[in-house]
Amino acid sequence: MELVFGAEVVVAMHPDEATDAIVDAALTAQRPFAVVPCCVFPRLFHHRRLHNGGGVVGYTGLLRFLREKDPRIRAARLPFAGRNVVLYMTKGDFAAQKQAKCIQMLCNLRTMGLRAELAPRSFDSLERAEARRLQLTFAPSTGKKFRLVLHQDASVGIAGVLYDCALLLARRLVEEPQLLSGKVVEIGCGTGCAGLVAAALGAEVLLTDRSERALQVAKQSAKESGLGVSCQRWDWADPVPFECRGASTVIATDVVYSEDVSALLKALEGLAAPGCVVLLVAKIRSPASLAGLRSLLLGASHVFKECAPISLQPAAQATLQQATKDFPLPDADKGVYFYKLVR
Repeated sequence: MELVFGAEVVVAMHPDEATDAIVDAALTAQRPFAVVPCCVFPRLFHHRRLHNGGGVVGYTGLLRFLREKDPRIRAARLPFAGRNVVLYMTKGDFAAQKQAKCIQMLCNLRTMGLRAELAPRSFDSLERAEARRLQLTFAPSTGKKFRLVLHQDASVGIAGVLYDCALLLARRLVEEPQLLSGKVVEIGCGTGCAGLVAAALGAEVLLTDRSERALQVAKQSAKESGLGVSCQRWDWADPVPFECRGASTVIATDVVYSEDVSALLKALEGLAAPGCVVLLVAKIRSPASLAGLRSLLLGASHVFKECAPISLQPAAQATLQQATKDFPLPDADKGVYFYKLVR
């Protein structure tokens, strides 16, 4: 709240789970704001209620719910396709009446169980992120088709949903399994998509993430896909777990999203023994993530004897579905980089 009270204006573009908290904070601090809502997350925010007692299910309902927080909140459409409604209040809108004090807002947040924090990156596909269960089918140019079940839980946050980098690496591994060897450890696994594919290709796989809830989701996917994998909670600030030692291949997808990569570099240095190969796929989402990738590669060049970019092609044909609905597959050419690091 100190940041909000010290701000001249609060701006949020598709803030996902933080939408309610941002509007509440701006109203409490009486700061002008402009928020462009997007995802609804009706299961996560099942407690939301409109003034008429109804629940908040769709996008229109979310806009109505947010505007009901204060009758002075205005709405306008921005000139781009998609969910483009901006809800806002100006400095003049706050002049007529005093709003609730900060302590009241904090009590409301505590009672409602909201998380007043912003994710460091947004979901690649908002529609895809809301799917609880996905089915991923691979068709390599040689060999048999196979299918994975991937569960998601957006209430976990960014670790609970599938990202483009994992999908792209999964398709590449299916087409060229020789990229994998020996024991495979996936770090920051999230849903575990790439690691589960490695297991389907016959590798011994250990999935790691700092989120215990994300690991539970990955275990559910492995069980329903008929795969045997091990899971280990690991925060990179902690020493390398004993279970992670002996890795021949390390998978890391979408783990670079800020400028500070010191913990990640330390984790890779401690995890990768001589001869170990790290398969790193990163998507440039912001200037900070670009700076982070550059910093990581520079630091890795002093630890690994090889740090080379490789192609995400050829890739196996694949389909991604929720029931009978098909989701488009990500494009490998849009700001996604694949590196092979050899210790």
